[in-house]
Amino acid sequence: MDNEQTKQLEEKLKKMPTITDNQSKDMLYQKIENRMESKQVSRRWSWVIPSFASVVVIALLFIIIQDNMNHSFQNADQSKSQDMVMEQAENDSAKLKQQEEKSDALNNEQDATKNDDAVQQFTMTNEETDSSMIYYKQVEQERLYTIASVDKYSNQAIPITLIDPSSSGDPNVYYNRINSFFSEEQKAAFGINQFPFKGLTFNVSLDEKQVLMTVAKDYSFPEGSSLPHVFEQMLTIMFKPLGFDEVIVQSEDGGPVNLGPFGNIDAFSLGETNRFIYKIYQYEDNKQLLVPTHTGQNNTIETALKAMQRDEPAFDIDGPIPEDVTYELSINQDNLTIRFSDGSSLGNNHSTASMIEAILMTAKSYDFQSISIDLPVNIKAVKDYALNEKIPVPDGVNPIILH
Repeated sequence: MDNEQTKQLEEKLKKMPTITDNQSKDMLYQKIENRMESKQVSRRWSWVIPSFASVVVIALLFIIIQDNMNHSFQNADQSKSQDMVMEQAENDSAKLKQQEEKSDALNNEQDATKNDDAVQQFTMTNEETDSSMIYYKQVEQERLYTIASVDKYSNQAIPITLIDPSSSGDPNVYYNRINSFFSEEQKAAFGINQFPFKGLTFNVSLDEKQVLMTVAKDYSFPEGSSLPHVFEQMLTIMFKPLGFDEVIVQSEDGGPVNLGPFGNIDAFSLGETNRFIYKIYQYEDNKQLLVPTHTGQNNTIETALKAMQRDEPAFDIDGPIPEDVTYELSINQDNLTIRFSDGSSLGNNHSTASMIEAILMTAKSYDFQSISIDLPVNIKAVKDYALNEKIPVPDGVNPIILH
């Protein structure tokens, strides 16, 4: 600052008003001392609020951190639990897949076996009707074809009714594959043998009402004293229900045939299928089958029912009507009524159901359309057969339902 500026400042100061203080020195000292004490008190407590705030912040931070840690642990536990559940599910899925693969492998093996054997398999209707020896059409248009088998003794022809839901209506499909419908296991289960049809070809013409049997050059009729009679029975069982009276026999070149015990033959006359007496064939503990037996064409239904009480143990054939029962017959047009008055074995059981089925087939062969059964027990039905009501005669016997 130069001299000129200094002088100007002094002049301005001189012009300022005079300030006077009338308070005493003691009062002034007291004021100064009070202000100094107030300033010290203010400074003494100024740290409290920031410190408290810091403590609060630290506490909040601790709580937040602790909470986050808990969440982390919970998430870790949940993640671990989810991983365990997923692992278990994967294990279960793997096991299920293994089971399915095993099942598929088993099915493939079974399919392969079927293809290798070239045998068309069959099933019975279901577990409940597995023992049923008769069959009723589900619809009127259903086609049934009867083939024939032989008992273990080659003494009795056994009718087998084929039920094929997918039938094309061509009977030759079935009559030229007779031996393919039974595997060795199935023949053992039924206690039957198969006649050697290989080398015999059937041509069934429903329009021309004619059956041709062509015999291969190298065909040899099987040995056995009873087989010629059984073979004729089989032809009758198979083709008589279709309305044929004979089976024409020819060689592959259309000429006559020398057929073993029959000699030179050009036709088989088919016998009658009426007045059969049906009994039960059961080889050892195998399935039961109904077999038609003959005791003479002059039999009446009364003598037929009496014959059904007699067993033929030499051929494993049982009479279906118990020997100890007594009964009365009444005939009303085409219905046969049988009233049993006693019989300890009669009831809602397998043997009584088999008896009813055998009576139904026998009644059918005697041209009855239905039967009525009355038992000396307080029941309304035996199996599916209502008592004291008309039971229609069946459409087939010893049924096999094809796949």
